[in-house]
Amino acid sequence: MEKRWLDEILEKNEIYAQKPDFLRQPTTILPGKRVLVTCMDPRVNLEAVGARPKQEGEEVERVILTRGGVPDMPSLFVLLYLAKMKEFAFMTHTDCGLTKIHKDTQRVIAGMKERLGEEGFQRARALIGEPLEEKIRNWLDTFEDPREEVKKRVENFKHHPLVPPDVIAHGLLLDLATGKVEVVVNGYQS
Repeated sequence: MEKRWLDEILEKNEIYAQKPDFLRQPTTILPGKRVLVTCMDPRVNLEAVGARPKQEGEEVERVILTRGGVPDMPSLFVLLYLAKMKEFAFMTHTDCGLTKIHKDTQRVIAGMKERLGEEGFQRARALIGEPLEEKIRNWLDTFEDPREEVKKRVENFKHHPLVPPDVIAHGLLLDLATGKVEVVVNGYQS
C-alpha cells in the first residue's frame, strides 16, 4: 500500500523531535525585529531573500505566507505587540495566482462547478453572493499589478492606526523568471 501523506508527516516529526534543542522552534514567544509577508505560491523561493531556517545564535525572523501575500492585520498586530517586531517587508511576485483570478475569474468559477457539482456550486454561490465574479475578487483581494499592489499594501500598513510610527515597512517584487527582487518601496527612505 502506498504511504499516505499523514504517515510521512508523522515520520518527519519523529526525526524533528529528536534534533538538538537549538534547532527546534522556541517554546516561548521570542521578540524579533523583522517580518516577511509574501505569497504561499510554491514558486516563491524564500532563498531569493535570504530567508532560511534559523541557526544557533541567530535573531528570530518571521515569515508569513498567505494567498498573494495579502497581509492579515490581526496577525501583524500580534507580531507588533507580542513579538515586538520593528521592520516589515511585503513581497508580491510576478505571475501571481491572484492576478490571474482578477483577470479571469470565470476560470475559478468553472473550477468550483467542476469540484462542487451543481448543487454544491449553488450553495457556494449563495454564500459568496452576487455579483459572483466581483464578490470572489473582493473576497480574495485580487489585484491587477503586483508592483502597484505592494505599494498600496505598504501605504495602508504604515497609515493603519494600530501601527506605531517607528515601524519600518518595505515593498518588494520578486520576478519569478529571473529570481531578482526589485525594491518598490524602500522603508528606510520613506
